[in-house]
Amino acid sequence: RALDTDSPSVVIGDKRPMQTQRGDIHAVTDSKGTKAYVTGGFSMYPCSPLKSVEVYDIEADTWAYTGDLETARGDKALVELDNNIYAVGGETSHKDQCSENPEDVPPLSAQSVAVDDVSVLRPNKDKWSVV
Repeated sequence: RALDTDSPSVVIGDKRPMQTQRGDIHAVTDSKGTKAYVTGGFSMYPCSPLKSVEVYDIEADTWAYTGDLETARGDKALVELDNNIYAVGGETSHKDQCSENPEDVPPLSAQSVAVDDVSVLRPNKDKWSVV
């Protein structure tokens, strides 16, 4: 279900779900506002970082995969600038971070590793590269 971000109480309606379940994501639209990019994030159990990138065609209500990120990551920022999509920072995680038993979760200091690079997607090339 999608909400209008300018007026969160307004429900736009049901929209097609992404092809991959993922958490700790960020999304950004292209400069025309016709496509939304969702990159990386973390999978369901075992909370592995993802490299996959999905593009949502807003008008057609369809999702498609595009080129993978160079580095699997979640919790990053996405920015659109001059028709390019940038993925900034983020983190990777240990595969044993998720657990149904809270006592099994490692200490916070061992849960993630910061990513210090910036990657760019030039949509006409369908490929990410580190800047």
